[in-house]
Amino acid sequence: LKPARSSKPNGASAFASSGAMNDEYDVIVCGTGLKECILSGLLSVHGKKVLHLDRNNYYGGECASLNITNLWQKFRPGTEPPKE
Repeated sequence: LKPARSSKPNGASAFASSGAMNDEYDVIVCGTGLKECILSGLLSVHGKKVLHLDRNNYYGGECASLNITNLWQKFRPGTEPPKE
């Protein structure tokens, strides 16, 4: 899973770095679908330290809008999309 965002207890967000994560969190939310994003935001606003993760390199889970490059990577990994 890839870190989507790390939220601080005061509701401020900071994008998680790709380095080692030695912090402790109150909640870990897996996925960036609508429900997960709402849950993550509400918990953060209410003082919880939230780590928000997703296995994809885009937000939105099943309801995400993907561009042609993202679609190609998802369904034809290792090949380049057509130039036109």
